[in-house]
Amino acid sequence: MLSCLAKRVFLRAYAPLAPSTALLITLNARKHVVARTFSNTASAATPAAVKSKTATKTKTATKTKTERSGRRDSSVAKAEKKAKERERAENAKAQAKALKDKKKEKETEKEKEKEKARKEREAARKKALEAKLTDPVKRLKFPLKSIKINKADLPPKSTPNVYTIFVKQSFKLPEGDSAPFPERFAKESREISQRWAQMSEESKQPLRDEARRLRQEYDKKVVGWYAKTHPRLIRALRAQGHSVPVLPAEFKPPLGPFFKFHIEHFNSIEIPTDLGAKERLGYRGTKTAEMWKALPEEEKARARAQYNEELEEFRKRREQLRAEAKA
Repeated sequence: MLSCLAKRVFLRAYAPLAPSTALLITLNARKHVVARTFSNTASAATPAAVKSKTATKTKTATKTKTERSGRRDSSVAKAEKKAKERERAENAKAQAKALKDKKKEKETEKEKEKEKARKEREAARKKALEAKLTDPVKRLKFPLKSIKINKADLPPKSTPNVYTIFVKQSFKLPEGDSAPFPERFAKESREISQRWAQMSEESKQPLRDEARRLRQEYDKKVVGWYAKTHPRLIRALRAQGHSVPVLPAEFKPPLGPFFKFHIEHFNSIEIPTDLGAKERLGYRGTKTAEMWKALPEEEKARARAQYNEELEEFRKRREQLRAEAKA
């Protein structure tokens, strides 16, 4: 538009000049006007374009920033969500562990209480059993091998014989001898044995008197022990392997009528020579049984009456000995 206007204006202004000159001047002026117009137009239009580009870039950058911020916010939200989920899981796990530990602790406490109750029951049972075993009456109800034997229940120790008394009086290890003890003991024992063999009967008599005295005291102790000891306790001592002294005559019950008759006539029966030892015993037993059956009833009744009298005397004597032992 400006170029056309310049062409008309410049042609009219330079019309008096020669046509070629006027035309040349007009063209140059037109170029100059076009250049100025383009320069002004460009300079005026540049800020808008730049602003438009800047706005576009700003918008793009803002959009990008917003997208990045959104993505970042989304990542943060996801991370926070995962952290919360992880925290909830850890809390749930901790709670479950706490419940499990609490349950285990309760079970442990229950087990401890059960164990304590079991130990108390076991202690009470042992205490009751110990009380029964130590009770002088209740312990006798147990089996023979389970009856508790106290030191006071043991029988008196047997007395030494004549030679043992002599050894105790004569035995003395020589001093200053560095030989081992078995050798010194064997040497001293040989010397004591030789001295005993060389002693006369008169020199041995005091030792025999001492042995007899000790034996009499021992017999009295045995009688007193049998008097105060329960028969079942004596059987328990035998069952448990303890050495029990021979039953004194005071505590031996009388023989029955048939056994007394059997002993009185046992050796009077003649035995065939062709029989062995066991057969002889059986033969004599059979013959004494036949002889007992052949006895009149009056003699059998007399033998039974005599046995009853002896049995009654035995019971009275035994009760008297037991009463003396308790006193």
